[in-house]
Amino acid sequence: RLQQSGGGNPALAMARSREQRTPVIREIRVENDSKVGDAVIRRHIRQPLGEPLDMDRLQKDMGTLYGLDYFERVQYRVTPLDERGSALVIDARGKRSGTDYLRLGLNLSDDMRGDSAFNIGASYRVNGINQLGAEWLTRVQLGDRQELYSEFYQPLDAGSRYFVAPYLFGEARNIEAILDNDPIAEYRLERYGYGLNLGRQIANNGEIRFGLGQAWGEAEVRVGERDLPSFSFNEGYYELMYSFDTLDNVDFPTDGEDIGLLLRQYDSGLGSDEEYRQWQLELNKVFSVEANTWVLGGRYGRTLEEADVVTSGFILGGAQELSGFRQDALSGQNVALARLIYYRRLTQRSLLPLDLPLYLGMSLERGRAWNNDNAFDSGYINAASIFLGLDTPLGPVNFSYGFNDEREKALYLNLGKSF
Repeated sequence: RLQQSGGGNPALAMARSREQRTPVIREIRVENDSKVGDAVIRRHIRQPLGEPLDMDRLQKDMGTLYGLDYFERVQYRVTPLDERGSALVIDARGKRSGTDYLRLGLNLSDDMRGDSAFNIGASYRVNGINQLGAEWLTRVQLGDRQELYSEFYQPLDAGSRYFVAPYLFGEARNIEAILDNDPIAEYRLERYGYGLNLGRQIANNGEIRFGLGQAWGEAEVRVGERDLPSFSFNEGYYELMYSFDTLDNVDFPTDGEDIGLLLRQYDSGLGSDEEYRQWQLELNKVFSVEANTWVLGGRYGRTLEEADVVTSGFILGGAQELSGFRQDALSGQNVALARLIYYRRLTQRSLLPLDLPLYLGMSLERGRAWNNDNAFDSGYINAASIFLGLDTPLGPVNFSYGFNDEREKALYLNLGKSF
């Protein structure tokens, strides 16, 4: 009867035949010569034992493993064990060229009135330091804004779900002091500090961190009224950070979204001279139609209590950050920025391994910076820019011209990764 029923129903007979061809996985093995341990690879394979092979799930898992950037290739094969099932073998070959990354960046801005800003930077990331996949990132920048940042990222389990990340940093930048909307001085602000974050990865695209940090520094008058006091300061803070990133390209994305949230509370119990809270939210949503791409986004930052305006300011200014102003030209305890960026790919996709996409685009922006004491409020500023970009294996090359309704205009050149 069963044979007759199957024979009388071709669709049912085909389904049974497909089920018989799908192997039941009784065992999962890992063949691995990379820096990370077998347990890390095994943790990313979600195939249940004793069940038929789930090809859709396996393909996603293989893509996730390859995206970890430790492997030259990741393959699988199914090896029969007996009549009751088979073994799924994951073959992971480590990168022969190494997994460490060096990135260089340079950015220039000139307001065409004799004032310019220049920064050059580099970052170096060492991957796979131990079998859990620890990483060490160091970033250095020289120029108008100087920075040294170093972080050690240590996963606490094979699945990299939980991690600890100690860091240290030093920075120096110029901050304008403004009274009644008129600049009265420019300070050179230096800050040094360290901190520790505990975090958890959320799926493959997000993470949340909680940590604490301490910093100290000084601010000296660089330009302007010499009678204004120089001062030193101490900071201690708790912070909570959330990030989510599905962009398909860091420099010229065509799809995805990017979300970042920072909450920080400065507390005298951690050695802070002042007690206040700050938060900042940044959003970007990307969508495309054929060769045309739009990026809709912005950021919003607030300082919730009274604090020294020199040490508690957010930064605005530069290409697509209120274009027309030079890099980091505006500082305020509160900032708001909304923008729409459009670009179109001018070159066809190449069939060769080397593809150099060329983009032509523009941006429309509206933003504001202000302090809590009302001594400074830029009001809402409208800005725009046009740019030409090239995506190269060494990083993006971007040349742009920006202007705004404050009669400010500037030329920008960015080579490689900006930090």
